[in-house]
Amino acid sequence: MQPSLLIFAIAANLATTIASKADLPEKTQTPWPGFVVIELFTSQGCPSCPPADRMLEQVKNKGQEKGAPIYTLAFHVDYWNRRGWHDRFSHRDYSRRQQSYSSHFSKRQIYTPQIVINGRVETHGANAQKANASIDYFLSQPSGLKINLDVQRDKTGNHLIVNYSTPNAPANSVINFALVDGVHKTHVRHNANRSYTLRNANIVRAFKTFKITKTDDEHSYRLLIPNDLIVSQATVIAYIQDRLTMSVLSAIAAPIPASGEGQGNPKPLSPEPPSTSNATN
Repeated sequence: MQPSLLIFAIAANLATTIASKADLPEKTQTPWPGFVVIELFTSQGCPSCPPADRMLEQVKNKGQEKGAPIYTLAFHVDYWNRRGWHDRFSHRDYSRRQQSYSSHFSKRQIYTPQIVINGRVETHGANAQKANASIDYFLSQPSGLKINLDVQRDKTGNHLIVNYSTPNAPANSVINFALVDGVHKTHVRHNANRSYTLRNANIVRAFKTFKITKTDDEHSYRLLIPNDLIVSQATVIAYIQDRLTMSVLSAIAAPIPASGEGQGNPKPLSPEPPSTSNATN
């Protein structure tokens, strides 16, 4: 049995990740047959969310250090936008996405911080034991599904061109695309976290879902780059998800080219896949 990738320790409301060379095999020694997609539902207005935000960032950093395919996404929900504070990274569609998970997992209500792992496991953002066990499990499970992903800038440099194909995706599946930002610091002046400077990372700045139709076709779409996007830290994460079970079946990520690099034109859509959601903040 492969050693645990991450051991979470949460104390005094601070989530930290502990990992040593003895705990973690090197990528060259033991490849990771599986992958992990962690979706965190959070908010700048949620008083219990900062530890979960920090934990998610640490998971990403440790995964990158060890070459493990772990994809982290922080969806800022909008239902905490009250008492004089508006989370600038929030979007109603992210709250709706969380509600879809809540219905799937037969939860009576939505809450933050909540993490969903590979669309199959949900838990409170402070439940380190369950999160750790789920990460270990999914890293050991091969996928077999392929996503071809190429991200360029258009000639203006203001838009991304996302080219993709899903050669062996199953029926009744969709492909999600998330533009994930780096680290932003925000001084909160109102709401439950007033007077605190919050560090947010892995921020979903745009999210789009397409139905998968003809798997052999190559598709392309344009995405406006937010003015305050930290391009050097940003990525596009693509992941295939079963529409019925909500299980995540495969995932991949691509960096954002710097200005002047990777410029091109979108490939023609053949045909344009039906879009089921489109959120940008």
